Amino acid sequence: MNLQSVGNNPYTGAYGFNTYAGERAIGYTNLSSNIYPIFSQSFVAYYYPTTLTGRITSRSIVPPDLENGGNIAIFRRPPRAKVKEYTRNGIMEHDDNLGGSTIDIRIDQQYYYSCKIDDIDYKQIQNVEEYLDNYQYDAMQKLAQITDVQVIDTIIHGASAYNKGEVAGQSTHQWNLGAYGRPITLTEDNVFAMLTKMDSVLSEANIPANDRFIVVPIELFYALNMSKITLSALNSGLARSTAFNGLQTYNIPIASFSDVYSTNIMPKVYDSLARKYCSYVIGGRGDATAFVAQMSKSRVIEEEVNSFDRYLQGLFVFGSGVIQPEALTVMYYTYAPKNSVV
Repeated sequence: MNLQSVGNNPYTGAYGFNTYAGERAIGYTNLSSNIYPIFSQSFVAYYYPTTLTGRITSRSIVPPDLENGGNIAIFRRPPRAKVKEYTRNGIMEHDDNLGGSTIDIRIDQQYYYSCKIDDIDYKQIQNVEEYLDNYQYDAMQKLAQITDVQVIDTIIHGASAYNKGEVAGQSTHQWNLGAYGRPITLTEDNVFAMLTKMDSVLSEANIPANDRFIVVPIELFYALNMSKITLSALNSGLARSTAFNGLQTYNIPIASFSDVYSTNIMPKVYDSLARKYCSYVIGGRGDATAFVAQMSKSRVIEEEVNSFDRYLQGLFVFGSGVIQPEALTVMYYTYAPKNSVV
């Protein structure tokens, strides 16, 4: 064995270890003479889900004054008439409640971000403005994810009791959309048929067929891709299309749902009774849920009395609520993927 002395080996450290042998062995050139690191001019980007809120809610139905002040919006629903069979010479009953009903939406969600940087760092860090721009962009994307989570939760809990559960359907009560302890089991073979049940539930509630949406978790988008209906459509030349990053739509219709979205932020829960992980599918119309972005404010504070610091901050205040629960439907399911699809 030919051993080199420490003094003759330029790659050997003070304790006799070859500190750069590993780098050279895998083909990297040793640049030991570089004292200062060289940074790339561009950043390695993060990926974010595209927001759902603007596609499954409406801001046009919110009183404009609410965006300027106040913390609650009250929506009035018209009275419902009762039509009864008339009996000759009989005594009629009278409706005496023309007030209808009201629905409240509170603007009670408040989130912020704040970044502090010393004036010396601001002066000495190369491309510091790019760091701050990327920080602010990351904050805004995370705020968008927070609104999506809140809106999805609002829809899951705010949909009409007639449009979810094991006896869904305003008139027939025949559609099983799953319940805690007894989720619907979805596979590639039945996913289209089961999602069509949600469309039928909306139709029973007299919800217009146009502008309906449905949102499925990512795993169900895989099931839709691998279903026999989709594969047959692809073989016939009808292709699906990707419309948004993280949100995908079909040219292949699912009943009357005009927009089919997939998302990776749909809540997933462990059902202790069913002993399975379960999730949700939501569907309906965008004008069934109101969304208010009352404040979206950012600022830079440069004058700090106690230190030479500056701050980049933002504040977002919003609220959402269901105003037409009969125009929303929810399925509670567990997914059982097949090993193959023939």
